[in-house]
Amino acid sequence: MELVDWGFSNAVVITGLVVVFAILILLVILCVMMGKVFQSVNNAKKGNSQNNSSVASVSSQGSVSIIDDGIGDDVVAAITAAIAVMMSSEGNARPFAVRSVKRARELRPAWNAAGISENTRPF
Repeated sequence: MELVDWGFSNAVVITGLVVVFAILILLVILCVMMGKVFQSVNNAKKGNSQNNSSVASVSSQGSVSIIDDGIGDDVVAAITAAIAVMMSSEGNARPFAVRSVKRARELRPAWNAAGISENTRPF
């Protein structure tokens, strides 16, 4: 019968536990640091898109209107005219001002929508 060297066995177990927990702590620190970096990058992108995506102009009534960069003045004029026609047809002749015009965000790209409709179509 062989005798077990308990001192050596305990040293191996303790060394293994220390190594495993040290690596886990390093992984947690790495994940937290990567999260901070990605969050700052996302915040910078959001800040740039919000700062660069709209133009403010003052109307003749003194109200400030915010218009996205990709929307032309003729489109804003057409939207305003359509609102005026709808309000006058309803009998509401109050003066109004368009304060903000933003492009509607699509929920999913066109190719995604086409793939979903193709794959979920009944037989």
